[in-house]
Amino acid sequence: MIDIKKAKKTFEKYVKKYDMTNPNIKKKYYHSFRVSEMCGELATALHLDEEYTNLAMLIGLLHDIGRFEQIKLYNTFDDLKSIDHGGLGVELLFDKGLIRDYIKTDEYDEIIKKTIYNHNKIAIPDTYNSNETLFSKIIRDADKIDIFRIKSEAGIHKFEDEAISEGVVDCIINRSPIDLKMKKTPLDEILVTIGFLYDINFVYSYEIIRRENYLNLLFESLELKEDKSIKIFNYIEQFLNNNFDILR
Repeated sequence: MIDIKKAKKTFEKYVKKYDMTNPNIKKKYYHSFRVSEMCGELATALHLDEEYTNLAMLIGLLHDIGRFEQIKLYNTFDDLKSIDHGGLGVELLFDKGLIRDYIKTDEYDEIIKKTIYNHNKIAIPDTYNSNETLFSKIIRDADKIDIFRIKSEAGIHKFEDEAISEGVVDCIINRSPIDLKMKKTPLDEILVTIGFLYDINFVYSYEIIRRENYLNLLFESLELKEDKSIKIFNYIEQFLNNNFDILR
C-alpha cells in the first residue's frame, strides 16, 4: 500500500536540504506538489482504483526530483546545457536508493523508474507495457498542464529577441511535438509549450486546458513588436482554433 501523505512529508523533508531561498528550488518544489495532485485528478477521471491513484500521485511527486540536484550542480534547468533531469531523477531514486524512503515495496519500481525517466522525452517508447504506458501518459499530461498554467499566469511576456526558428513553426503546422533540441530562442520556448497540445493523451486533459483558458491566456500574454513574429503567432493561434475543436 502506498502512503501518499507520508511520501509528501518525506519529499518535503528531502527538498528542504536544498537552498529554499533559491526561487528555482521553490518553483520546482511547488510544481512537484501541483503535478502530484493533477496526476491524482487524472487517475480519478480514468476511474483507477485507490492504489493506482496513489501510485500516479507518487510518480507526480517524484517526477522532477532530479531538478533540485541539477540546479545545485549546474545552476540551470536546461537539460541540453547540463544533464537530463529525468535520468538524474532515476539515478537518485534507484541507484542511490532514495525510492525506499517513499515506498517500501518494489512492486512498482519498473513503472516508477520508466515513467520518471521518460516524462521529459519526446515520446513514450513502444516497448513499454500497458501499465508503464498508462502512467507515462498520466505524468506527461499532468506535467504539461501545470507548465501551461505557469506560462499563462506568468504575466506579460516581453522579448528582446523575437526570432523564431523555422523548424519549430513547421512542427506546429505539421501537428507534431517539438524536440527540445530545436529550441533556440525565447519565442521558441513559448512555441514548445504550445506544441504540447500535440502530445496530450486524455480528453480530460484537454478539458482542463480549455476550462482554465490556458491557451488563450498564453497568447494574450505575448507582447510582440515585430511584424513577422506577430503574423506568425496570429497564424498559429488561428490554426489551433480551427483544428482543436475540443479546446473551444
